[in-house]
Amino acid sequence: MFRSRQKRLSERRGMMQKDNIEEKNEKTEEKIGENTEENKDEKKYIAFVCTGNTCRSPMAQAIFNSLADTERVEAESFGISTETGLPVSENSVLACRELGLDLSEARSTAVTDVELEKYDRFYCMSPSHARVLFAYFGVPSEKLAVMNVSDPYGGDLEVYRACRDEIYNSVKEIIKEYEA
Repeated sequence: MFRSRQKRLSERRGMMQKDNIEEKNEKTEEKIGENTEENKDEKKYIAFVCTGNTCRSPMAQAIFNSLADTERVEAESFGISTETGLPVSENSVLACRELGLDLSEARSTAVTDVELEKYDRFYCMSPSHARVLFAYFGVPSEKLAVMNVSDPYGGDLEVYRACRDEIYNSVKEIIKEYEA
């Protein structure tokens, strides 16, 4: 008798779990359907990612937001190996100032201080940044893109200008993805 009662309880739990799973699946399907229609007009957020968030990714963020329709898509940036609150490098500030962009008040943001779920896409300056986001933070590979922009850290202003121009050209291509 004890076994049959346990078996009955187990069967009930199994049926309840099955009902809960089916109910969750139905709700998820409804949400997916709703989101498809809603997301057409919903603002998107993208992230530019580098190592310290003091050179490449803040330049990319500023350039993107100056060229894109920020009502539809807005860029933010963060670093894989940094702490939040560090100033952007002087040469990044100077290189962007030449384009009329002011990075003088920009500060670094660490990956651990952002809500990664917020972003529709991550534009990584190098493959190693994409690998870290995938392996350690669970960012799906389909949300990752690699820009292959060399790190200007420690270089003179000419090196930063070349980096800025490379980012500028890449960002123009990225913007095309969001104009459709």
